[in-house]
Amino acid sequence: MFKKIALKGLLISGLVACHTFPSNDSTDRVQVTKSLQGKQCESSGIDISMLKQQLEIKHIHVYTESIGDDGLMRPQVCGAPNGKIGIFSINQKQLAQAQAIGFALYQAQ
Repeated sequence: MFKKIALKGLLISGLVACHTFPSNDSTDRVQVTKSLQGKQCESSGIDISMLKQQLEIKHIHVYTESIGDDGLMRPQVCGAPNGKIGIFSINQKQLAQAQAIGFALYQAQ
């Protein structure tokens, strides 16, 4: 009987230890975006690392970065914008700083 109780207690404590609780600072994060200025049929545009550097120069910590698109429909024409954007997760307290250097709040489609 005691072995069963001890085993159940050990199992429950193991499950509780494995549970990950949400981090408080993940709720303090927002996503900002800026165009990579690429063109269709060309290998032009800005590298995402350049945009990240613009944020870091202003002492804005970047948690994550990714490349997406602006969600706009575009005609398939060489030389037209391709709509690729850099998306960065930053602290919400630094949103105004990022907006001051041309980044916009990202609205997920």
